[in-house]
Amino acid sequence: MTSDSPVPATAGRPSLLILGASVRAAAQSALRAGFDPTCADRYADSDLRACARVLPVADFPAGLWHALRNTASVPWIYTGSLENHPALLQRIARDHPLLGTPAEVVRAVRDPVRLNRALVAAGLPALSVRLGVEPVPPADSTWMLKPRRGAAGRGVAVWNAQARGHLTLAEPHYFQRRATGTEHSALFLAGPLSTELLGTSRQLVGLDWAGAPSAAWCGNLVPDVLTGTTLEMVAAIGWAVAAAFPLRGLFGCDFIMADGVPWLTEVNPRYTGSTELLEFHRQTSLLSQHLRACRVMAG
Repeated sequence: MTSDSPVPATAGRPSLLILGASVRAAAQSALRAGFDPTCADRYADSDLRACARVLPVADFPAGLWHALRNTASVPWIYTGSLENHPALLQRIARDHPLLGTPAEVVRAVRDPVRLNRALVAAGLPALSVRLGVEPVPPADSTWMLKPRRGAAGRGVAVWNAQARGHLTLAEPHYFQRRATGTEHSALFLAGPLSTELLGTSRQLVGLDWAGAPSAAWCGNLVPDVLTGTTLEMVAAIGWAVAAAFPLRGLFGCDFIMADGVPWLTEVNPRYTGSTELLEFHRQTSLLSQHLRACRVMAG
């Protein structure tokens, strides 16, 4: 592999290719799990270059394909934002064995209408959705405007009079009924026989002191405070999602918690931003569990 990173290959460790918008956390998870990571992301920042070999990417995400053109065929995983590019996932998976949810399942679970129907069919809380081609809901702050290819809160806004000129309206988008409460994330492991809730975390969103837009993801905190019936409902939602869509390995669910009811806002079918935190909190390698599950499910 051609790399502009000074980190040498590690003899005796199996290779793992990691792709995403920002992959430092996954690279360090891979090192703790005993793998030798080679990475390509949008930033190639110094903390990533200090722990892994980094492939230069001229144009993210389209340039990932070109960055890999001279690489050997090795197993790979993807992290944040690549769920918005299933065609790219499919293309890369032709040359490198994917250890994760395949492109066709990503398309399905990221479809807000299909996800809503799965929750309704399971008798679970579900926020109403409307696609951008359907009648626009009233701009009365009871709906959220969201991009179809969103990540980390980009382009999300309360649908009100001020949002009528929002840039998100110029791209594929949808509307989701607004829930008000606290933001949380749940991490699951979809295996060949069952789906396990690995843990939850409190999301940090739109922090003023960080200069973040109102819906921008700023990080996660563990441990979370969810217990009892609420936690059981979170687990049931993850099980229903995995039953409706054949997810593989790690996946995340984001929620708004309102009066003890978890309202699912989106599913991230890959290694998530909270994985690293839960690995430290649980003192175990969740990436290792992900890779084992994916190998078994891939047959």
